[in-house]
Parts: sequence; C-alpha cells; structure tokens
Amino acid sequence: MPDITTGLVLHYDFEDGATDISGNGNDGTIPANVEETYICSNNKACLFNGDNNDHPDGAVSVPTSVDFDSNYRSYSIWSRFDEGTRIPSASSNASCILSRHDTNQSLNGYQIYGSPQVTDEISLGCYFKSSGVDATLYKVVPGKYDVHHVVILMDTLLDKASLIIDNVVYEDMESVNIVWGNQDLKIGQSPDTNGLPSYWKKWLGAIGEIRIYNRLLSLQDIDLLYTDFCNIYLINQMKIVNGSLAFASDNSLNNGLFAHRLDHIVKSNSDFIELVDDTSSLNL
Repeated sequence: MPDITTGLVLHYDFEDGATDISGNGNDGTIPANVEETYICSNNKACLFNGDNNDHPDGAVSVPTSVDFDSNYRSYSIWSRFDEGTRIPSASSNASCILSRHDTNQSLNGYQIYGSPQVTDEISLGCYFKSSGVDATLYKVVPGKYDVHHVVILMDTLLDKASLIIDNVVYEDMESVNIVWGNQDLKIGQSPDTNGLPSYWKKWLGAIGEIRIYNRLLSLQDIDLLYTDFCNIYLINQMKIVNGSLAFASDNSLNNGLFAHRLDHIVKSNSDFIELVDDTSSLNL
C-alpha cells in the first residue's frame, strides 16, 4: 500500500484550525471573517464568502517555509463551491482556492482555482504566470455544487503540470514555466486582485482537507487519498433501512456525488468491504 506520508510538508484537516498535522510546523492563520463549516458529514472546512472587499484579511495565510522549495510539488485539495453563501457584492466569476506568488508587480506564481459554469458544471484547474506568460491547466466537470478532489502535480525539471479531478486523470501540460513564488501561501484568496483576471478572487464556498507534498504523487497515492476520504464520508452516512444499506440525508452536499463512486470504492478498498460486512462496527 502506498505511503501517503512520504514527502508530506503540510496537512490541514481544520479540526484544530490551520494546525499543520504533518508535524512540520507549517501552521497557518485563519482570519476572523473566515467561518468554520463542514465540507461533508464530519469533515471540517473553512467557509469563504467570496467578498473581495475582505482583502487582504480574507485568506488563510501560511508563512513562507523552506519545506515548500523543491523541484516537485503535489497539491491535494477538497473543496466545494457554494452559491448559497454568496453575499450581494460577490461576483459569480471564478475564484481562488490556493495561490502563491512573487512580491513584484508581475505577480508571477500559480493559483489553483474553480470557475462555476452556467450549467451544472464547474471548471477546476491551475493558472500559471511567469514573466508575463500565462498558462491555464483546467477541466470542466459535472457537479457545480458537489465536493471535488483536485490534485495538481508540478514538475519544474520537466516544466510539466498534471491535473487529476475526483481520481480521474484529465490533463497534462508541457512547457509550463512554474514559478514557486516567495510570498506567503494563500488559501481561499489571491494576494492581490487589481488588474488581474476574474479568477484571481476570493473563493466562494468551503475548502476542506489540504495536503502539500515535495514530491510527485503516484496514481496509487492519489487513489488512496481519494478513497480514504470517500470511505469516511460513506461510513458516516450509512444506515440500515429495511435490512438494506442506505445513505442518510446530508444537506452539506449532493449525496449522488459519492453514491455513484461507491462501486469503485468498494472494489478498490478491501478494508471498506470488511467494514461494510460487519455492520455492528458502524453504530447503525
């Protein structure tokens, strides 16, 4: 089984604020105007209202750390766009999930973002900027208001970036000039919004578990991160109704998001199968 702790430099589950549970001490600061919520069932998250007027205090800030500097980096992020949290002044444009940039006026760096579509879809990806050259790696996927797992892999030696959404490999981009940036890492908002594209704005919705690695995650690593998180949610939601396994109601997300993945999760994770077989351990 893959070891998903190898190369882990930051891990937030937001159970105790922005405390880094990887053991590397990369704790963040959550401003007062960022609320606590649940991204699904018992998984805590930070709730952002999409208001750029909160800048610069509307982001979870992570101080610059030498642990982030490497030729490789992987981001694993769970997030949910939530139009229901919108405030009157908030735009419906795309917004920032996580970013890091330089201090100069060009704002070279990168930003992981989400952009809700007119239909029930959302565009998820990463925007790169270096010396005035822009590049965007993205994919439009179903489920605008669903919880999504976004993984971005960055390789500065090969100038390559890869995008994996909900355990599906969607896109690879070659010839990407990746700039790590020297400012604090920002979760939920960009460092600046003046004169920048519409997706350099504050996130609207919830951002849950975040992991950052100084290595490239394998597909096996990503599958384990994905299925472990889904398993926790499914176990918390399972009930026995008339002798059959069913999902409890949860207003925090669309249950169909996980229901249609159940077949994959059960087949790929023997621990989950054993747990389902022994329903006495589920406190149902």
